[in-house]
Amino acid sequence: MIIHVPAFAEEMNKSRHMVSQQARAFAEQGYATLVFDYYGTGDSEGEFADSNWDIWQQDLLSVIDWCSQHVSDTVLLWGLRFGALLATSVIAKTKQPIKQLVLWQPVASGEQYMTQFLRLKLAGGMMTGASKETVQDLKAKLDKGETLEVGGYCISQSLYQAVSQQSLMAYDVSTLTGISWYEVNTKPRSLSPVGQKVVDHWNNQSVPVASYQAVGSQFWSNQEIVFADELVELTCQHLLVGKAAEDGGELERA
Repeated sequence: MIIHVPAFAEEMNKSRHMVSQQARAFAEQGYATLVFDYYGTGDSEGEFADSNWDIWQQDLLSVIDWCSQHVSDTVLLWGLRFGALLATSVIAKTKQPIKQLVLWQPVASGEQYMTQFLRLKLAGGMMTGASKETVQDLKAKLDKGETLEVGGYCISQSLYQAVSQQSLMAYDVSTLTGISWYEVNTKPRSLSPVGQKVVDHWNNQSVPVASYQAVGSQFWSNQEIVFADELVELTCQHLLVGKAAEDGGELERA
């Protein structure tokens, strides 16, 4: 059973076509895949402004528990961007053992990611000439409890602060039998410095991490609908079925 852990805000929407393509590819290999929306996003109830890290963690834990009870007790988490951060954060929290992670273009630092997200608001203001604010100005507003609208998404103080405190390097992944780390670039290149740092850190903890680079468009941030077919092909080729066998049997097919 494979559970997709979505990206954040507009990156989630821009990635839906790629997530669907990969889920169909998994299905063709015989694997059940569940794609859900966090509270306040997509087809889920609630408003984005009322969501926070804790709620989304609980959403994922509930999905894992449901899948374990009704579909398969062998679950793999497949996280995209922010979803990679969230997926890794629950490894030590879930009642159902997770042994494998598939991470697409992972966000390694919540603080850096949220700073980049705030820059989207500054970019919009610069284009209209309506604002001369800085990132520090926006952070100061959030620290005071204000809610900021960024690209159509209302970011609360609690969401911003909680995400900013997250880091892949800080999570306990010692129980995992395998992690697959994928990055996408328009030209062939080695793993990003940030990615290599995290991979080396986990390998030093005796957690087996395999890294792959796919050539393709960065679909989560592109203004147009683009695909990264090589990413889908690599993910299917290197699905860590063999690693699951080390801990009680192969990842169950549907």
